[in-house]
Amino acid sequence: MNKKGGNTLLLLKIKAIKMNLQADIAWVQQEVGKISNPRLIEAFKALLLYREENLEEKKSKTLKEKLLSRALRANEDLTNNRIYTKEEVILRTNKHLGL
Repeated sequence: MNKKGGNTLLLLKIKAIKMNLQADIAWVQQEVGKISNPRLIEAFKALLLYREENLEEKKSKTLKEKLLSRALRANEDLTNNRIYTKEEVILRTNKHLGL
């Protein structure tokens, strides 16, 4: 498959995933509106608050910390021979996407 055909197929897959995600979000919103169980509402609230706390924690990391973390992870990958050629990455990605 040529590069242009592969890119088009990938873009179509991404578009399909986004459409499915939008449908899932609409369904979740509809179902949440039907909830009357206080415990379930508290569980959802805790989940959403945890997500917000996690997001704030991620934002608070400095660029230096992020770069250090990435460098350490890259060094660990090299040490454990977890490196792939461009072609291997493409094959692994296509396999993961079911292409």
